[in-house]
Amino acid sequence: MGFLPVSLIFLCPVRLPFPHPAALSRTLIALLVDDLYPCVEPGLNMIGNTERPGRGLVDQRPDARGEILGVAGVDGNGQDELCEVLAGLRSPDSGSVSLEGNDITSEGTRGCIEKGISYIPADRKGVGLVANMSIIGNIALKGYCRPPMEKNKFFMDWAYITDFAAERVKDYDVQIPDLFAPVRVLSGGNLQKLMLSREISEETKVIIAMQPTWGLDVGAAEFVHKRLIEAREAGAAVLLISKDLQELTALSDRIAVMYSGEISGVVDDPRSADIEKIGLLMAGVRDKDVI
Repeated sequence: MGFLPVSLIFLCPVRLPFPHPAALSRTLIALLVDDLYPCVEPGLNMIGNTERPGRGLVDQRPDARGEILGVAGVDGNGQDELCEVLAGLRSPDSGSVSLEGNDITSEGTRGCIEKGISYIPADRKGVGLVANMSIIGNIALKGYCRPPMEKNKFFMDWAYITDFAAERVKDYDVQIPDLFAPVRVLSGGNLQKLMLSREISEETKVIIAMQPTWGLDVGAAEFVHKRLIEAREAGAAVLLISKDLQELTALSDRIAVMYSGEISGVVDDPRSADIEKIGLLMAGVRDKDVI
């Protein structure tokens, strides 16, 4: 069986330039977002369309790695709505989302989970985890309705779930009192480790990470970075949304800058990029005028 690399296609709402034609034959589209308009409530920014021509593809790397695509921007420019649509939490009014060439626009949260999309929200207790539920219960949230956690169609295999939870907690170095303690007693760093242990697996194709190191100490932040890089090396496509430009430039293979619900520019080499130019993109200056 040949390589099955996963690279991230990000067209929300801008259409990025074509790569060199030679790259097309070695590219697998993991995630494609085209002309997306999420359903929004009054007062929320929406992701609109732009007039930039073309379509965007990301080169597959020869070693079959995935990609970390960073998304920079001032809060409130459409990042939340984008993540919610991609994770199946919000329905779009128009546009489409495709995973490996298959339309998943109307799949919903459960469908996105089953197809390999993982979501690490910024709000750990309010969205990512259930604060009053046990640690073992939170780990089971994604897989309780299908084997191997589910058995005989109607029952949960608690023996398997307990062993699985213990293994994940150990692998991710989550410091807990016991598996049946409520997650609300955990520190911020351990909450994030617990969520990563549930969201990242061998079946993960796309990881949507929203402010994954916000409020964490240096050690916990480094742990999160390490796990995201490992996921990329294993072939996952990682969409990293962060307010920390230093974090984005250190981890990202490319950076897309969002302004007013659109992509104002894309930085192809973040490590050598001028931070001032990225700042101009965050202020809405288009990339043709900056980079």
